[in-house]
Amino acid sequence: MPDPDLNGFEADAVWNKHVFPDQVEVNCSPRAPGESCDIWDSTVPICQITHITDLQAREFLLIRGKGCVVQVRCTGVSILGLEPVRMKLTISDLKAYERKLKAQKAALALIEEGSVPEAPLWTKTTQILRDGLVALDCLELGMSRREIAIVLNGKAAVDAEWSDETGTMRDAIRYIIKKAEGLRDGGYLVELLGAQLGFNQRAA
Repeated sequence: MPDPDLNGFEADAVWNKHVFPDQVEVNCSPRAPGESCDIWDSTVPICQITHITDLQAREFLLIRGKGCVVQVRCTGVSILGLEPVRMKLTISDLKAYERKLKAQKAALALIEEGSVPEAPLWTKTTQILRDGLVALDCLELGMSRREIAIVLNGKAAVDAEWSDETGTMRDAIRYIIKKAEGLRDGGYLVELLGAQLGFNQRAA
């Protein structure tokens, strides 16, 4: 089991294929004498690589670099065998081709030249998710919506905008809390993980 005291970058955690299907996949095949493996040669010198085998003997690589972790699902010949292997990027699901290609491109950014971003780049969606997690923690501590707004936006901003007639900040906090509670109470299975609603029916 992953160590719960470690953060998302350090913890050796892998996602199940059925929960998160758009994973980076490589197929491993025997490598001929003198043949190279571009994927291995490009990642080993600059990345930290952790090999994980689950209870069903499925193999995964966690490749860490540039402040990110890429999970790679390995198929074909076992990496733990005695003979050297060659890895090839694969996409096994044609219906999800575009999404899986996007995941591959994002993974390859680890080995591209360029500096590491100094701070995370938040999108509107990820900002709402982050603020929602903070809001849930605040609610557990018994804090009011105004106090939650202070945690998220700072006291000066709340003092200036909380009583505004438009109610923009109050509405934003109400929305964040409602969104977070919905995700916490089961909505994450649909919105974040694309869970099954029933037989042969997907939520996303």
